[in-house]
Amino acid sequence: ILVNPAGRVADGCHSNVFAILNGIVYTPPVSEGALAGVMRSVVLQQAGLQVKVSPISSADLAQAEEIWFTNAIQGVRWVENFEGRELKNTIWHEFFADPAGLWDNKSPITTPWINS
Repeated sequence: ILVNPAGRVADGCHSNVFAILNGIVYTPPVSEGALAGVMRSVVLQQAGLQVKVSPISSADLAQAEEIWFTNAIQGVRWVENFEGRELKNTIWHEFFADPAGLWDNKSPITTPWINS
């Protein structure tokens, strides 16, 4: 996870970041250093899914119920483990599970921090 000079979450190395806090989906605004990615746009426009574009702190990620990465190649991938804590995939599964197998997005990922 890449953080901006203010220490807030900007992006993943090759992806956008989404975090679910208290059942609400958040993603950092472009002004925080996030790319205006293709899959980010798809998620922002997903019918039935409300996303709040707002800064995300490292403390927010430490408390997140779910964390996702998105990019145009791999779609929407959920993070299984963050800093030794197992995460859920409830909202991810509801909106982005791919039973037809069109994307290889079923594999969870574990992610380290990268400071800018």
